[in-house]
Amino acid sequence: MPSTTPQTAVITPTRLLPERLPYLVALHESLVRQTGSTWQWILSLDGGDPGSIPDQIAQDPRVKVLALPKCGAAMTRNLALSLVDAPTVVFCDDDDILPSTSLSSRLRHLRTSGAAWVAGQIHNLFANGDSELRPSPVPVGWHEPGAVWAFVDSPQQPVPLGHTALMVETDYAVEVGGHGGFTQGEDYVYTASITGRAAGLVVPDVVYLYRDHANGQMTKGETYDLLEEHVRLFVMRQNAAIVRRAIRHDHRLPQTASSAA
Repeated sequence: MPSTTPQTAVITPTRLLPERLPYLVALHESLVRQTGSTWQWILSLDGGDPGSIPDQIAQDPRVKVLALPKCGAAMTRNLALSLVDAPTVVFCDDDDILPSTSLSSRLRHLRTSGAAWVAGQIHNLFANGDSELRPSPVPVGWHEPGAVWAFVDSPQQPVPLGHTALMVETDYAVEVGGHGGFTQGEDYVYTASITGRAAGLVVPDVVYLYRDHANGQMTKGETYDLLEEHVRLFVMRQNAAIVRRAIRHDHRLPQTASSAA
């Protein structure tokens, strides 16, 4: 019998669309293959019918289901945080896969490094089963607060760090407000909030397999390109504002302490 004490919660928003159910089963199978770590999986349904959850998933005692009306990926992820029992949390989309050491690797680095967040590498997963590194401008190593989004100086550049690469303490994910309230680009908001407020570690371990569909992103809507640049501009400004506030705060503390003395 699997352990009932989870070390990490995996949160997956899903609408349980029929064409994505086989991918959801593959994701569950990748969770079952995790080594060196215990987990719980929270399926947060964005208007999906709980009755359409595949049996092998529905019968797994490590799975929690949060049935919500259709409310978008940000709220679906954020509300799932209230059901988390584990001390750490990661997010995973319903058509992707976690390598077998994904959870244990990030958890080990989080516990031993003193970092507030740990991010691993993402590989693109192709239909033939091959995979290759998804490029990122953020190098392996320690990164001070705000440094991650500083690698991006224009909204046309690739996003520096995927939110699914991150593992954080559950309380930290809640503290920053999760994925905010955007209907698009909520993952950028989460990444900027997490990496902007505290130092973290990027490790060389591959922790996520992003399914590279032949026709592009399956959930891409008609207004995607129109909104994308505006979302990225906001997040770049969000990161800069977090850093400026932190600098001002750091400068105030010694003065206050000195005057109190």
